[in-house]
Amino acid sequence: MAKYLKKGLSSVGSDAANVEVQQTVAKIIADVRQRGDAAVRELSDRFDGWSPQDFRLSQSEIDPLVASVSGQTIEDIRFAQAQIRNFAEHQRAALKDIEVETLPGVRLGHRNIPVSSAGCYTPGGRYPMVASAHMTIVTAKVAGVERIIACTPPTKGKPQWTSGSSRVRQVRAASLSNFSCSSDRQCRIKTPYVSRRGRIPVGLAVF
Repeated sequence: MAKYLKKGLSSVGSDAANVEVQQTVAKIIADVRQRGDAAVRELSDRFDGWSPQDFRLSQSEIDPLVASVSGQTIEDIRFAQAQIRNFAEHQRAALKDIEVETLPGVRLGHRNIPVSSAGCYTPGGRYPMVASAHMTIVTAKVAGVERIIACTPPTKGKPQWTSGSSRVRQVRAASLSNFSCSSDRQCRIKTPYVSRRGRIPVGLAVF
């Protein structure tokens, strides 16, 4: 007879859990939208015990974090980033600008233009998802995005460093939805996009 070590939720139970999660996240987003940074700080303290003076990591905070990582891990990260960057560059090269004269004096075309700012989120709940940083930050850089802000939650009350971004903030996903805008007025885009037409996601079309 088969012995179940763990059983999944029934469809009814799964639907109920999904509704509960959606309602919880919706409340968090609404709170952040209404109260801005004050709500972000309260939520961060509640969920992670993390309430620093500034959510943005300084270079003096980043340096010891990098130093705590083994040399082999650093090399593995560099190797992974090199592979992702290489493929992203080939994909970016495949996107061509066009301009044609369809009738005398009538010129049509399109251009692929990187956004000026991009917000990248790296999950880090139970386990840091390092690959998410590679797939968003490295690819946004290849796309030509000038300003990249990375957000990732702290682990056990301590900050994490997200390699490659110009700015790193320590905050969870649900409260991130409005955090980039409320804390940094110039950051208006949460997901990197390329091209003025078609809203082509960087992660799909460019890299």
